[in-house]
Amino acid sequence: MRGVRGFGVQKFDVERHNMICLENSCKSCCASIAHFSQNGICATAAHLKWGIAAIVIIVLQAASAPAITLIDEFSDDQFQQAFGADGNFDSGLSLPTATIIGLTRGVYVQKTAGSTKETKAIKVDVDASVSNLTLSRDAGIDGRGLVQWDGGLLAPVAYDPRSNLSFLLGGGAGVNLTAGGSAGLLVKVVAADLPGQQLRFTLFGANNTIASDAVINVPIVAGPPQLVQIPWALFSQTSIGNGAVFNAAAAANPSQVFAVTMSITGPDDAEVSLDFVSTYVPEPSSAALLAAGGLAGICSLKRRRQSTELT
Repeated sequence: MRGVRGFGVQKFDVERHNMICLENSCKSCCASIAHFSQNGICATAAHLKWGIAAIVIIVLQAASAPAITLIDEFSDDQFQQAFGADGNFDSGLSLPTATIIGLTRGVYVQKTAGSTKETKAIKVDVDASVSNLTLSRDAGIDGRGLVQWDGGLLAPVAYDPRSNLSFLLGGGAGVNLTAGGSAGLLVKVVAADLPGQQLRFTLFGANNTIASDAVINVPIVAGPPQLVQIPWALFSQTSIGNGAVFNAAAAANPSQVFAVTMSITGPDDAEVSLDFVSTYVPEPSSAALLAAGGLAGICSLKRRRQSTELT
């Protein structure tokens, strides 16, 4: 790979730098003149070396992408619909799929009001050909959907995040959704045609009395997809007063989650399509960006000084 020029001497080879640091178990990494000279960084301005060493380390750390946790990328086929008389519902289970947390996904869909015609329905369609989950309502139909990820082989049978939960994520030990320094959940909204649609995410502890939830308004998306963040700070102990369907006795901790659910609500005739749900990490820190800029600035300053001395 191409390196950063080091004050008019040899180029700075990042791969070579990392290899040397690993071979020496990072002992005194970037702390000696010999080490800097060996890697082509100015060996004549000792007072700059420490600053450059810190900059290099920050930049290299920022370049290593932290891990995220994929909840679901909707890459398998699943279809549920409810139609006819008010209150009809349908539920189903996606069998083990590697791109789903806990390997399984349960879906429940319910028509709550509107036309009683059998030709009118509310549908949840997971389409592997485009890797999207779409909830759509026919004109004159009100309804809602519920998706659960709990690591078990049960599907919800009511519009209630506690319905038929197995609490088996992480093999029954829970999963750490804050791993890799994640700051919350991330949803990619591919399309949303009407205002008033909402997603409610509920995180559960070891049982259904330990739960926290957060609600987001789905933006109208008619052009490029939009990424919507749900920070952990937005989650609070689930209570009916927050618009949920039950009260929890305690809040769930995102560092140990045994089940996750997502409810989808909105007005009649509304449609929303999601591409994936995952955790997310903050953008590269301003410190790292400043470090990269600082390195270039210092190199430029040194070149100007050398040019002045030569003239």
